[in-house]
Amino acid sequence: ASPEETSMAPPAAREEDRVGRVLQTDFTAGSGNALQAAVASVLGRSDLDGVPNFIAAPEGYEAALRAWLAERSLRFDKVLLNEDGCLERTAARPPGALCVVRGTSPRGEHGHVVVGR
Repeated sequence: ASPEETSMAPPAAREEDRVGRVLQTDFTAGSGNALQAAVASVLGRSDLDGVPNFIAAPEGYEAALRAWLAERSLRFDKVLLNEDGCLERTAARPPGALCVVRGTSPRGEHGHVVVGR
């Protein structure tokens, strides 16, 4: 799978003030809650309460994530990394902005996400 980047912080927010540290609690291969924990962290939450496990959503993680964020006037942008494995800089993604980075899990042949800058 290709690494991807997802930005969820509203443009006016200062990421330094928003980032939390919420850890994954379900390590089930292919259906754990790393995405739930990453979204909670990027949004400055202190725990998983109120953030669904998008991977378990019957409509699929991407549709569930988009709908949940839209209810909060936020959005989900899926962006591929360039051939050097880097995120292209744009006004919408300034240096140091928080994001969710996807790659292969260190625990098997399935995806995994972490918070990045």
